[in-house]
Amino acid sequence: MIIEERLKMQEGFSDVEKAIANYILERGEKLKNESARYVARQVYTSVSSVTRLCQRLGFDGYPDFREAYLEEEAYLCSHFQRIDANMPFERKDSPLRVANKLSTLYGEIVDDTLSLITAEQMQAVMQMFETCNRIHVMSLGSHAYLAYPFREKMMKIGIQVDINQQSDIGYYQAEVAGKEEIFLFISYSGELENLIKVAEKAKSKGIPTICFTSYGHNQLASV
Repeated sequence: MIIEERLKMQEGFSDVEKAIANYILERGEKLKNESARYVARQVYTSVSSVTRLCQRLGFDGYPDFREAYLEEEAYLCSHFQRIDANMPFERKDSPLRVANKLSTLYGEIVDDTLSLITAEQMQAVMQMFETCNRIHVMSLGSHAYLAYPFREKMMKIGIQVDINQQSDIGYYQAEVAGKEEIFLFISYSGELENLIKVAEKAKSKGIPTICFTSYGHNQLASV
């Protein structure tokens, strides 16, 4: 989940943290030149309260939170300008208009995904695939279906792909897997505890891992 959504949802926030979150959302990119002390002063609270909110969101403190938040703001301002990805159409839209909007949205998604991939990342993945003989795909949600066309294509070039939706079996596979195998994780939230444990086990053994998740900060992407 992106930072902006978490600041808007304010799940588990105290009244003070809600005030800080609302201030940050209001300021947006203007937060660039504002210190934790300045933010605290604007909402009549302490610097430690600002720090605690940043830590609640998964950051060490205000400076790295601000850096990630501003990077996210720049990203959101430069993508999905034509269609709102969360609410792509309205009740009053005709069926043809809905179809056109979805077509535009998927085009933007492809362009957006491509803009997030670097040449270095592609090269690193290619090097992993050159030496692997087996790929373990882990997904505990509905996104596992995305792996089936991938498995079919990889089978045609002689690479075995296992699709697993059970974390206990996935953990065992990570325990016995060799470095010539790859673990590929699919999770939109990136916050599923059982999936994170499998990723941590694979990483601890030096097994190559690839993660497909949503844009923004989450635990799985940080493993």
